[in-house]
Amino acid sequence: MRAKSILAGPAIVEEKIVVGADKQTGERVGVSRSQLNNHTVVIGRSGRGKTETILTLCDGAAKLGMPILFVDGKGDPAVLEGLRSIALGSAKKFYAFDSIAPEVSCAWDIFADLGPTTQADIIVRLRKFSEPHYEAKAAKFALVACKVMRHTGQKVDVFSFHRSLSVNWLLASLRHRARKDDVAGRELMQEVTELRAIEKEAVDSLMSEVGRLKDASCGWLFDVKRALEEKRELLRLTQARRENAIVYVGLPALEYPETAAKVGALAIAALKANLPILDRENSLQSKTPLPLEKKQIFCVFDEWASFAGGGDHIRGVVNMGRSWGASACLAGQSCADFFVDGNDTLLRQVAGSCANFIVHECNDPQDAEYAASLFGTVDAISYTAQTMGGAPTGAASARRTKVFVVHPDDIKNIGVGEAFLMNKNEKNKKTNRSVVRLVRIRRRGQLPN
Repeated sequence: MRAKSILAGPAIVEEKIVVGADKQTGERVGVSRSQLNNHTVVIGRSGRGKTETILTLCDGAAKLGMPILFVDGKGDPAVLEGLRSIALGSAKKFYAFDSIAPEVSCAWDIFADLGPTTQADIIVRLRKFSEPHYEAKAAKFALVACKVMRHTGQKVDVFSFHRSLSVNWLLASLRHRARKDDVAGRELMQEVTELRAIEKEAVDSLMSEVGRLKDASCGWLFDVKRALEEKRELLRLTQARRENAIVYVGLPALEYPETAAKVGALAIAALKANLPILDRENSLQSKTPLPLEKKQIFCVFDEWASFAGGGDHIRGVVNMGRSWGASACLAGQSCADFFVDGNDTLLRQVAGSCANFIVHECNDPQDAEYAASLFGTVDAISYTAQTMGGAPTGAASARRTKVFVVHPDDIKNIGVGEAFLMNKNEKNKKTNRSVVRLVRIRRRGQLPN
């Protein structure tokens, strides 16, 4: 089949997402649902087609019936509109949590369907504590506060939690709803009373972080009560998964880098906490494990270095999320995005956990060399000719050596809309080596030039 017809053809063929066409053979190059579940890395310098590649994957994932969570570290309007178009073309519900333009954004019930322990953990993780002692106090106060709100039937969100950061408020809340037979309520009152000893230190730590998020220009989007009163669309992640919806989270990393980091951390924490929910619900009703197609969610983190907290937030999704249906796609401009304080541990962890690598043109020699080393080497014979006085003697020597499957210089000189693609699990039957292809990427809804 000619490459042009592949690039202009359907997004899904034989239950595979059509990524593009092999430049050498003209054959279709696709990614299956199970391959996507092994996580994907997309890197390449700006302007070479990286975003279009990611949107092509999103388009295919949507047509396969997957929900999508796209966390956009630069808040690109083109990505927002691209996803909106994909949702429309796939007849999917679309949620746009746009912290750059909150007036047209949906609100987010970020703690929906989560228990007090998980809610408290998400809140405490908003801050990096220098001392475990202070973190433990903050965690204890946060947990008791979330338990009290749950017991008294109050919705936990950023605003209600901020109000709860007072022992007096928690006690008053319990007394207001007290019943004579409320044993659990009396036990909670005892727990709250014991918080007096740590109240100042714990509240100071929590109040500053939660208050900063609450008072940000997009903070009111986490006020569930206000959203319900205004009849504003409300995002609940578990519900969005059940709807197979597309969720866009736009972060103002250029304008408000600190706020973007906090919102991004919340988004990833909410995702991690949400992932096991469908499996646990299924286990209560059936002894048969939930199949991948019933729980898979395509999670894209674009320019993720701007919001992923040095990799701490993202690591859990990549290392542990696959069993719960998370199919992660990490996108950046350089391998340097995966370095934390000059350390390559995160880069090695991601490379070790992911199976799909899509590499657009890279300028940096180290990026090109690292990508080439991931693609691997093949056996070759190196010949050395002998000369005498500058003239060949006709004698030569040969030795076995290794050469790159894709040379770093080739990675530095790829056309726009082209990328080297490797799936570690797709092997050449003769050599048992992973197949690497130079692919012309299929663009959504457009005929190729």
